[in-house]
Amino acid sequence: MNFSIDSNILVASVNSKDRLHHKSIMIFKEREDGKLFLSSTVLTESQNLFRNRINQVVVEIIRLLPNFQNKRLNRMEYQEQLITSFRQVKSENPGISNFLDLVYNEVNDFLKDNDSFKLPSFLSELSVKYSQSLYKRIDEIYPNSGRLVVLNHKHLKAVKEATLDTYFKDMNDERIFHELMTNLPDIVPIHFYTGDSEFVKKINKSYSKCAKLFGFEDDSFICVLVKD
Repeated sequence: MNFSIDSNILVASVNSKDRLHHKSIMIFKEREDGKLFLSSTVLTESQNLFRNRINQVVVEIIRLLPNFQNKRLNRMEYQEQLITSFRQVKSENPGISNFLDLVYNEVNDFLKDNDSFKLPSFLSELSVKYSQSLYKRIDEIYPNSGRLVVLNHKHLKAVKEATLDTYFKDMNDERIFHELMTNLPDIVPIHFYTGDSEFVKKINKSYSKCAKLFGFEDDSFICVLVKD
């Protein structure tokens, strides 16, 4: 069975600290014989999310580093100070705790072989490292055949007319929906996985109209809500 994933599933599959990480990895394993059709907007949105969230973490951590960076601390003392800093940031920003844990693991690995004074430079490059290597990481998780799906303008007008009563607050959600629906003739049957319950409602409300437009059965496209 073909499958596709939302950005929250893609991010979770790469970030081992995400609440949906294990469920996301299982999706790839259970679809070993299928083909991944990845929305180009999902990829771009995920890259931007990694870059923005990691940068947010880095800014907060670097802000606290001078409090102990220049003191003569042994490795264990430095580690304790770093843990304290991360805990402080986490208490102030619980919404990005999964990215905080991701950065903390990266910092720990870095400090095993590098001097702590190189840490600010390492942190400044971390968001770029993740955002630019995301497609490669997908290939590592799912080395099977796959395809990047872009908007098919040939079918866009018809899809928009068929779903006039569907409104997306998020422009990326709308773009992902249109990328999937305008490519239905090439990707069905397919399962789409997302952690966004609101997105599931919107797709389920509108898919049948697109299926009718292309002459498909309702079960040709199934949207699956992934819960932790």
